[in-house]
Amino acid sequence: MKKDWLKYLGYATAGIITVKLIMNEVSDKASAERIKLLHPRMRPLAVRLLQEAKRQGINLRITAGLRTAAEQEALYQQGRTKPGAKVTNARPWQSYHNYGLAIDVVPLNQFNQPDWNSTKWKQIGAIGKSVGLRWGGDFKSIVDQPHFEIGPPIRDLIAMQLAKKVDAKGYVRIA
Repeated sequence: MKKDWLKYLGYATAGIITVKLIMNEVSDKASAERIKLLHPRMRPLAVRLLQEAKRQGINLRITAGLRTAAEQEALYQQGRTKPGAKVTNARPWQSYHNYGLAIDVVPLNQFNQPDWNSTKWKQIGAIGKSVGLRWGGDFKSIVDQPHFEIGPPIRDLIAMQLAKKVDAKGYVRIA
């Protein structure tokens, strides 16, 4: 019934959450634009993370979501063949970002600027876990506090992608 009502009002459904409603649910335009590109199963969880953080007095911005293979390769080469510190162990298609199933966030300070040195990372991690996300702050190899993800193991995502078990928009079909 809810889907019929939403269609009547002109909202196109995209998985659990509607794309048109994202802008109403998320005040940060950059975050809303990134959410729209996420896998349909990830969108409502990303929105819930931002909403619950805001309810607890933390304004978050999504800094990364869906990532191309080329973007992933560039990040992988950082600290290896390119200047900078290593930021990932994931090569292209070995990252949940490549499937739209991961986001990176940063808390914003009172001037609406990113605060990468925030003391609230553990609280943010707990909020993410409470809405059903896996938190990169719990990772063993490279601790990645801004990172949240969902989905089956990467090997399963790769197999689904290779078997073309994707929807019309190219998202892997996950339950």
